Amino acid sequence: MAASDIREQVDLIREVFAYTERFRGSTFVIRISNEIIDHPSFPQHARDLALLHNAGIRIVIVPGARKKIDEVLGRYEVEKHFVGDIRVSDPESMDLIKMAAFDVAHRVMTALSGHKITAVIGNWVRARSRGVLDGTDYGRTGLVDRVRVEAVVRSLEQGHVPIFPCVGHNDSGDPFNLSSDELAGTVAGSLNAKKLFLLSADPVMSTPDWQVPEGVDILEDGRIFRMTPAGVADFIKLNPEKPGLTAL
Repeated sequence: MAASDIREQVDLIREVFAYTERFRGSTFVIRISNEIIDHPSFPQHARDLALLHNAGIRIVIVPGARKKIDEVLGRYEVEKHFVGDIRVSDPESMDLIKMAAFDVAHRVMTALSGHKITAVIGNWVRARSRGVLDGTDYGRTGLVDRVRVEAVVRSLEQGHVPIFPCVGHNDSGDPFNLSSDELAGTVAGSLNAKKLFLLSADPVMSTPDWQVPEGVDILEDGRIFRMTPAGVADFIKLNPEKPGLTAL
């Protein structure tokens, strides 16, 4: 190995150590798309998450489930109904939507358990109905009302990795289908997370295609590079009809 290659590897190791030391004890919220979870390389991503966890960084995971929901509804011959990119979730299909969302969450939990990481799937989200908009009743397609922060913090303090399925419940126990992007942004803000990562198989986002709030880091070629959790929440509000940023 050339001396220059050795120096590069040493510099990389030093950079990694500095990064983990800087964020030790901090909370990272990571939204992972269904496509990435289905990919053969996902075990490698799980290993990387385990490394962050073992380095002392508090990991919270929000898995997307759109692909699995479509698959389960199709298996039971339940018609899919979208308005724009927003799924209309009727009460009759919610059991299937829950089954799909929790199946994806369990897959993430199983992948982490292979690295001796204890992950827990919890009911930490209170949700409310999206209601009737422009004459469309969205049924059980919901919005995040609030996150039960104390319960999530207790789980983190016990050394667990909380996993949030894209389903929340109202005070009466009725389930609602939630956008995993909105959920991840709300969770990150509620937990005062230092980082919010959106791991997606979608193409790179750039400014010509998206409405971008102030404070977002943009590269010279127009690619969107970095957002704070608050910036992500504003970004979602500015782009309500974009694929991947609406209810699953």
